[in-house]
Amino acid sequence: MALTKRGHLLKYKPQQTRKQCLLAVRNNGYALKDVVRQDEEICLAAVKQNPEVLKYVFTKTEKILMAAVKAEPMMLSTIEEQTEKLCKEAVKRDGRALAYVKKSTPEIVRLAIANNPMVSERLGISL
Repeated sequence: MALTKRGHLLKYKPQQTRKQCLLAVRNNGYALKDVVRQDEEICLAAVKQNPEVLKYVFTKTEKILMAAVKAEPMMLSTIEEQTEKLCKEAVKRDGRALAYVKKSTPEIVRLAIANNPMVSERLGISL
């Protein structure tokens, strides 16, 4: 099937099946913008393939947001409603993501510094 190798061809499928959508987004996350009926599994597959497609997700669940942050911690910068859990995950993976945390806690700062000691210099904290 062409969609397994060329996910972008989904836009030319007038009658999309769920299976076709999954195949397409697993190959090319950007195919999500052409998915007519999104569901969490399709969106999750797309975001895992390319976290930048988060902008095309209609309903951003915690699970989908977490997948985006796990794949690319700097995606935290695009998340409006951040949870402490999302922020912790982002800074654990890349301490520089602290710059995008909207509401920091001592625990989040500690995790960021543990991941990247250079963060403490940017914050003016001596270790």
